[in-house]
Amino acid sequence: MSGGLHGVGASVVNFLSEWLWVEVKRDGKRHRQEFERGRATAPIAQVGKSTGHGTKVGFLPDSQIFNTSEFEFETLSQRFKEMAYLNPGLEIDISDEASGQRKKYRFEGGIAEMVSEMNHGREVLHDIISLDKKVDTTQVSVAMQYTTNVREESPTFVNCIATIEGGTHVTGFRAALTRALNDYSRKQKLIKDDQGNFAGEDVREGLTSVVSVKMIDPQFEGQTKGKLGNAEIKSIVESIVAETLTIYLEDHPNDARRIVERCSLAQKAREAARKARELVIRKNALDGSGLPGKLADCSEKDPELSEIFIVEGESAGGSAKMGRDRKYQAILPLKGKILNVEKVLYPQGRQKVIMESINTENGEGSKMAFQAEKTRLEKLLSHEEIRILITAIGAGFGEDFDEKKLRYHRVII
Repeated sequence: MSGGLHGVGASVVNFLSEWLWVEVKRDGKRHRQEFERGRATAPIAQVGKSTGHGTKVGFLPDSQIFNTSEFEFETLSQRFKEMAYLNPGLEIDISDEASGQRKKYRFEGGIAEMVSEMNHGREVLHDIISLDKKVDTTQVSVAMQYTTNVREESPTFVNCIATIEGGTHVTGFRAALTRALNDYSRKQKLIKDDQGNFAGEDVREGLTSVVSVKMIDPQFEGQTKGKLGNAEIKSIVESIVAETLTIYLEDHPNDARRIVERCSLAQKAREAARKARELVIRKNALDGSGLPGKLADCSEKDPELSEIFIVEGESAGGSAKMGRDRKYQAILPLKGKILNVEKVLYPQGRQKVIMESINTENGEGSKMAFQAEKTRLEKLLSHEEIRILITAIGAGFGEDFDEKKLRYHRVII
């Protein structure tokens, strides 16, 4: 299987070198051919016998083309290390005769060892999940592990080439991951019936994975040829990963529960962020000319000279608008009786919640109180009238409350 992108790698190196030679050991014979600036100096010739097989290539970058021809040992070393991970059991020995540096790589565990190294120093949630299966001429290898980290780290490869722009193999992997975790969570009742499915970003948060596909005739796309375009690969990868992951989750219920809890946490964070964005958007709308329909704003821009009347219902709002002074009085009609914010945030009383948080050992009570308050805050923000009120007043809420941002210095109910 080819590991190149364009099919002209050796030819390009040959034409950009002062000289290049190739030695091939095969069938008990050793052959050699030499080139100068891209042209063969003699036909290929047998130069001896061999007991093994393999290829050696030597070349010198052309000084007429390149201002410098120094190679970075660490850059080459990292690339060869990557190739050793992607080819289990392959031993790669790299040495720099000028500096005396030398490194040797061999990884029997393949990409599972690569994931282990990537997660070094991180808190992991389970053992590494790995698979290595072949469908016809396509080999699919995947290793993955969840951590408490908030970032996803998922390099992917095709024929040992990094596909930095993704492609059909990545699409298949992500689809399988999302489907398998949602199906398992629903089947095992690990998420509530009224809870939405995990999104792709939910199941990938905290994930460290490596996807490696080896295939015949890969079709690369993109500006840097870093994206796989073969359509048939998506279904192959998706099928293999979904089947393997489903079996793993069923066979390892404790690990599965930790993974699902990790995804649920990411989902809640995403929803909280979405609500926060919506609130900011509404607030920004007030800062400009696009005022919400319910608010009849005043023309005065100085908060110290402005006041807002909060009234119940559209009927009361209509009467208030007729009798107000438009210069400094704003009217905000709210629909019905709104939530009691104090009772929503502190159903047992503010002082009781605080004391429980302080008295619990090891800080666990603080965490529980924080999580409970976070959930109640989400409930509060789901109430449209509360969001409108917060936005109209303009000072934010909670820890972000800033009285300097008040749009009105008198709030009249």
